[in-house]
Amino acid sequence: MAAAFATVVWTWLAGKDAGWDFLNHHLYLPFAWLTGRIESDFFGAGTQSYQNPLGYIPPYLMIKTGWPDWMIGLGLALLHALAAVFTAVIAARLWRSQPQERAWVAAATALAWITPVFLIAAGTTSTDPLSAALTIAALLLITTFSGSRRNALIAGVLLGLAFSIKQSNAAFVIAAAAATLVQVAQGRRHWTGLAHCGLGGAVGIVAGMGWYSGFLWQEFGNPVFPLFNNVFQSPYAPAQPLLAQRFIPATLSEWLTRPFEMVQMKRYVYQEAFAPDLRPALALTVATVGLVLAIVRRFRTGGADPTGSSWTSTDTDLAVFSITAYVAWMATSGNGRYAIALLMLTGVWVARLAYLFLPGRLARMTVLVVLILQPAYFLSGEDFRSTPTPWTGGPYVDVRVPPRLRNEPFLHLTVSGVQTNASIAAYFHPAGALINPIGQLSLPMEGPIGNELRLRFAKWEGRTRVLLPAFSTRDDDAPRLRAVISHLFSRFGFAVDWNDCLRVRYEAGTAQKASTYWLLHTRQGTGPDRAWFSCALRSQPVPPKTETRLDRMADAIFARLETECPQVYGPRPFVTEQMGGAWERLYPNSDVIVTVSEEKGVRITRERALNVRYIGTMEEVAGGGGNLHCTRWLLTTPD
Repeated sequence: MAAAFATVVWTWLAGKDAGWDFLNHHLYLPFAWLTGRIESDFFGAGTQSYQNPLGYIPPYLMIKTGWPDWMIGLGLALLHALAAVFTAVIAARLWRSQPQERAWVAAATALAWITPVFLIAAGTTSTDPLSAALTIAALLLITTFSGSRRNALIAGVLLGLAFSIKQSNAAFVIAAAAATLVQVAQGRRHWTGLAHCGLGGAVGIVAGMGWYSGFLWQEFGNPVFPLFNNVFQSPYAPAQPLLAQRFIPATLSEWLTRPFEMVQMKRYVYQEAFAPDLRPALALTVATVGLVLAIVRRFRTGGADPTGSSWTSTDTDLAVFSITAYVAWMATSGNGRYAIALLMLTGVWVARLAYLFLPGRLARMTVLVVLILQPAYFLSGEDFRSTPTPWTGGPYVDVRVPPRLRNEPFLHLTVSGVQTNASIAAYFHPAGALINPIGQLSLPMEGPIGNELRLRFAKWEGRTRVLLPAFSTRDDDAPRLRAVISHLFSRFGFAVDWNDCLRVRYEAGTAQKASTYWLLHTRQGTGPDRAWFSCALRSQPVPPKTETRLDRMADAIFARLETECPQVYGPRPFVTEQMGGAWERLYPNSDVIVTVSEEKGVRITRERALNVRYIGTMEEVAGGGGNLHCTRWLLTTPD
């Protein structure tokens, strides 16, 4: 219960998080599915539009039924704290609940609880702590009751639900299967237990995503759309796989050194935030020292190793699970948010390996030092929420919508780079519709996608608007921005009516000077207020296509990049956006944006980095020259 209490206190101090993911899809997904909007919307939240909404339903219902923000945080904190509670039970199993070892169980639980990625997500609308709790609960059943078929079945159901909530949890499904296979190989579990676990997994997947996958199959011909479209070949998504690669190791050395890189106080090592973690490197170091000491003891004692008698079958299960999960995690994402379960177990391993392999006093000192240094190191970065916001006692998000948008349904087309702000649609008239035609996956007006767009545009004739981030209309750059935005929508047959714009506002809230919020946020302050324009779109003829020499050259440049360097420049977009004498494509797998212009040549940027890399002039790159930068470069900040 101490873990649950600590999670609640932490959530209160850290505040809520109304960041990129929340505004983009956390609120939008359950809203779209529960209201039936998923059928009238089309890529409303870009590539995130068709994620499983299951894990987002609890916070959505709390928000929509009017719970005060602090109560929502309390409920989510208690739900997420289950991950630490189940970890504590595993730790007790490792030390077999011996009274004299209770301090080690407490230390292992504390080392798990201070996992930076867990603390960043705990008490927020993220689904990652919830799926971590399901995964750790399943692991508890697998390792603690290896002979029980019923528990094998329940463990499978839990893993199936975790996979349903987020497919990145496939790494833990694989790891659990590996641990179960070892149990069967060692005679600790009958093979039917493995079958029961698999059956439970199937039940969990059918219950957690059968309805969702059925809809996707019917609409798009892909049950996990838009993922794995290289297999299902739906015409509504790129044929190449969609896989965020920004944290996936590019070389063997990165696979081996990632636990040590996680020590750095840098962003984008394994997480977007500053989330330095000493524990993985320490666990590997202690394991290496322990292995050397075990070899020395075995040599000195002629084969006997007193440490070996303390190693249990549960240690074996956890070791197999952890090693397999690490490999699968690195291969599929490398993103720390998707590995909360593994990283919490890493805290247990620090205590367990110190207990097994280090002399008593040194073991206790090691654990004590880590319990002090790790949270102090993490807290010094003050990066506890992507967009920290204090608890106010009011609504979770304070969105001010003009009465016209609340009372009348409209089709909104969004344009805002990679962020769609789709969650704002939950505050508009529920019978409206949402499409993100320009952004992370810009949509064409040709083929099946074009047919879907034309049907929707015809249905909403005269009731179509654009939703975009507000900008100062008095700024000297305002005329240029208007011209660029109008040009972007011209290929859809629309012109922006800048005289019919409504302002939508989000107010982040403030904290009083005496608020406990400032105990942690001494430098970062509160998240910013935001605003958007909802402007009318008027139908106009689509300008005739005129292909120039530069158009053909830009196409040749993009084709060369995508052919020679598919790992960086992929998947191939449907559309090249053209504006102001420049051609641009965004590649979501690597967050790379390529801009081609006669004046500035061919340049590449990373969506989450400020640096620009120059490839060459248009003529040079089209002719086979230039440095294509075919390997991903680091996003870590500061460098």
